[in-house]
Amino acid sequence: MVASRVEALREMVTGSAPIVSIERQVLYTESMKMSEGEPMILRHAKALAHVLEKMTVKILPREMIVGAIVDRIPGATLYPEGIGARVIPELEDLESRSHSSLKISQEAIDILTNEVDSYWADRSMLAYSEENTPEEIMDALYSGSIFVLSEMAGIGHVSINYPMLFSKGFQQISIDAEKRQGEYQGLSDKNSKKKAKFYAATRIVADAIVGFAERYADVASKIARTENDPRRREELERIAEACRHVPANPPRSFHEALQFIRFTHLALTLETYDVQAI
Repeated sequence: MVASRVEALREMVTGSAPIVSIERQVLYTESMKMSEGEPMILRHAKALAHVLEKMTVKILPREMIVGAIVDRIPGATLYPEGIGARVIPELEDLESRSHSSLKISQEAIDILTNEVDSYWADRSMLAYSEENTPEEIMDALYSGSIFVLSEMAGIGHVSINYPMLFSKGFQQISIDAEKRQGEYQGLSDKNSKKKAKFYAATRIVADAIVGFAERYADVASKIARTENDPRRREELERIAEACRHVPANPPRSFHEALQFIRFTHLALTLETYDVQAI
């Protein structure tokens, strides 16, 4: 049974070319437009929270560990605030590439070109890098004669302290962050103000990840109520219970530990700069 479940999910992910999803780009840009003038650390925290609150949430058939960064599987997304905008002029050619081809609708191309790219054209890390890097270095980079590992943004290679996360859960992290924010909030020195903003951003993200999991719990419960297969109904009820407990709280089982990691990984992937497919 386990083998057939894994094979069915594997076929779903690998059986066709990924479809470019624009949910993340549109929602992230939407939030950044609304937070103009605020500290950048808070803007990015609010943008991630906005994505986690508004993006499509669905559970695939036979899935036990839930969560995805795109609305259709298999799917791909890009990060215009980093270096993802470089792909936008090539959107029309994505389906005809001989390797790593991606499907994309004309509607998605129009939105990315006219609404997303227009906002990030002079605001992205790519634009900032090109403006502040010597011209000869940029020429060499784009000629292909040199390769800079992280180019104009991070690749998202991070090592997560899961033992700490497992011991606390994001609900406690939010509580701790609120306390630390209060300690620095009233202080006037530059370092204290910086720390207060950091802990404010921490609270926003921690609460958003908990809310993201709760959205999956709601979907699992809803599907379970109309599921005719008793075995799958029981699985969906277990999924709902797990998503209501983690990552808000420390995991109580191997299943919950995996689900905790999944939600944390998804939040990191939705924030980090790169082109991602899942």
